[in-house]
Amino acid sequence: MGDYPVPEKVNFDLWSGPAAYTDPKVTRQRFHYDWHWQRHYGNGDLGNQGPHQTDIARWGLGVDRHPNSVLTYGGRLGYKAERKDPDYVDAGDTGNTEISIYDYGDKCIVFETRGLDCSTTSGDEIETFFGKGKGNKIGVIFYGSEGYVAQTSYGHCAAFDKNKKLIKEFKAGGVGDAHFANFIDACQSRDASSLNADAKTGHLSAAVSHLGNISYYVGEQNHASPDEISKALEKIKSLDDNQETLQRTVQHLTANGVDLDKTPLSLGPHLQFDPEAERFIDNDEANAMLTREYRSGFEVPAAENV
Repeated sequence: MGDYPVPEKVNFDLWSGPAAYTDPKVTRQRFHYDWHWQRHYGNGDLGNQGPHQTDIARWGLGVDRHPNSVLTYGGRLGYKAERKDPDYVDAGDTGNTEISIYDYGDKCIVFETRGLDCSTTSGDEIETFFGKGKGNKIGVIFYGSEGYVAQTSYGHCAAFDKNKKLIKEFKAGGVGDAHFANFIDACQSRDASSLNADAKTGHLSAAVSHLGNISYYVGEQNHASPDEISKALEKIKSLDDNQETLQRTVQHLTANGVDLDKTPLSLGPHLQFDPEAERFIDNDEANAMLTREYRSGFEVPAAENV
């Protein structure tokens, strides 16, 4: 945490948008990109990478609505151990490790966020689908009654049987950057019907990440041991093997030098959500996080005023 200058070519008023100025204005060493890790501006990797993957997950599952509930556990853990520097100061305050569990009734989505090295700590299942060795492992795994489909990149999917034997591979046939041009063309023409995906699709996919973060933020001070989290997971309805996911997460953190006795995980509440009203049920603290106080000149008007 420090006091760093705003880059000369940056219009900080325009860059900040709806976010209020802080004092000092910049507390992170790297101005660009690292704003993701400060909740005043960003929403962590769950909100950074999350919508890319939850959009595909929703698309594949055919769920065109918000979830019924969400529970997140995690924390901002391990950076000092990873860097082997006891004096390292981290300016971020978003979770770098988060497990968010979303219930859609007869379907569910589980999003695993890992900010530490996962080259050898991903677990056997993920390494089977995404490969072993160094590098990020980003994608979606669909669990079916007869096997799995793993989306291992934006242009590649593969189907596996119950024994994780490769059955078939699929490669994208379109131009990878075409969706950027499609969005810009629609903005210029002001013809929303020309979009490959309408605005509601983007809203639903982005909301998945926001809802997961809200559970984490509400429970951030509720520190819990793996055993306590395990007991909490036993009480919630989910189609996922939540215990296996927890064990995989603990193993990943431990392998990266995190002492969960000294820096424990946080356990968010199991929040119930009304998909139609877009409000949490009986939780004012969570509902207050559905929006923010907008800086003058950058307000988002209420729907009835548009």
